[in-house]
Amino acid sequence: GKGLAMYEGVKQTTSGIIVFLDADLIGFTLEHLEKIIFPVLSGECIMNVGIRDRGKFLSLLTHHLPLIGGERALRRNVIELIDKRFMTGYAIEPAMNYSCRLQKGVCRTVNLQGLHIRRKYQKVGFIKAVVQYIKMFYQITKSIVLVRLANSSGNFLK
Repeated sequence: GKGLAMYEGVKQTTSGIIVFLDADLIGFTLEHLEKIIFPVLSGECIMNVGIRDRGKFLSLLTHHLPLIGGERALRRNVIELIDKRFMTGYAIEPAMNYSCRLQKGVCRTVNLQGLHIRRKYQKVGFIKAVVQYIKMFYQITKSIVLVRLANSSGNFLK
């Protein structure tokens, strides 16, 4: 799944900074990439998550929800310290968020104006997309709870 693929990708590099980007971005520019990477490179934060353009209201709302964005740069140790059990499916993003928090590292977000993604309903149709979104939100919510429970019992980080 997604998380394990990301984990395997990290194992294939020795870079101190890792960048993840969704594959179906529309309107991605060098400026977007710089906005994601430079705060981590400069040491301002240990993880920076890009917020795709969803219009003014939804973009503001996104800053108050769990960070599940696929566009992010992070220091390698943010992901390396996570127990492999949390590298499955959509658990990877809440796990990276929580790893950052436990390391008391600064995590930032950046608005990426003009950046969009090809939506599920455009790929698979409306009905299948609704089912996939429900499954995704369930997995994310479940992952957030499991990550916090694992941390409270001392079993989250390696």
